[in-house]
Amino acid sequence: MHPNLVAYAIPVFFAAIVVEVLVDRARRGSAYRLGCAVSDLQVGIASQVVELFLKGIGLFAYAAVYEHRWVTFAEGSPWPWVIGIVGIDFLYYWWHRTSHVVNLFWAVHAVHHQSEDMNFAVALRQPAFEALTIIPFHIPLALAGVEPWIYVSCYAIDLIYQFWVHTEWTRRSAALE
Repeated sequence: MHPNLVAYAIPVFFAAIVVEVLVDRARRGSAYRLGCAVSDLQVGIASQVVELFLKGIGLFAYAAVYEHRWVTFAEGSPWPWVIGIVGIDFLYYWWHRTSHVVNLFWAVHAVHHQSEDMNFAVALRQPAFEALTIIPFHIPLALAGVEPWIYVSCYAIDLIYQFWVHTEWTRRSAALE
């Protein structure tokens, strides 16, 4: 069993939230409202509890399709990692776009957009049923020969990356350059 990378990142996420709150307060900003931040964290906790079960279903489906993969890579090849990381991000983009235009997917994804603020706490406000709606988008990676454990690792790396773009700081830094 490989480590859960997101679980290891959680203390870093909370540290980043604390730093963001302190800097925001020092600047007399309004990036955090207590009620919204608590709600974001509650939704995040609920989604993690539900996803304990749902990610297992998605991983089972992924592994079943992987058994019928079209490509097999040599052990130690970097290609499954390259395909996994680039593929997860690319396919996440299409899942996210679909989630904004298809009602069933929006019903799952809308909870992520219900916060009034844009800060690191919002990144933890994840949809509980994302694991079920995203798996059809990720199935091509199984057919492309990305082993299930590499898939899980790449998905975690992408989720960790996604945390860092959910803040007004990112937008401000980009605007300054």
